[in-house]
Amino acid sequence: VCDGLILATPTGSTAYAFSVRGPIIDPRHRAILMAPVAAHMLFDRSLVLQPDCSITVRVSGDRSAGVSVDGRTGDPLLPGDSVVCTASADPAQFVTFGGQDFHSVLREKFGLTPP
Repeated sequence: VCDGLILATPTGSTAYAFSVRGPIIDPRHRAILMAPVAAHMLFDRSLVLQPDCSITVRVSGDRSAGVSVDGRTGDPLLPGDSVVCTASADPAQFVTFGGQDFHSVLREKFGLTPP
């Protein structure tokens, strides 16, 4: 049980999931990250799952829940409703500017440059 659940690809692992202490996943890995938000249980750790798994999240109890995808709010979910999340078989293609690789950007943004 938790206040929220973040499901992310490696690209999302350095944004939303990192803000709730989720791991940073190298973008060359195909994976789905599941990170709880404000967990109300002893097991409050993130899970890195295989990219071909299917994750079903169901609204339990008698209250509705909200869903947001990349900051866009969807319709409320009612008790008993569920959302099924899967990774696309076709990875997204991104345009990049400059020659910095993932690890260089990570070192720079998080101050991990050796002294």
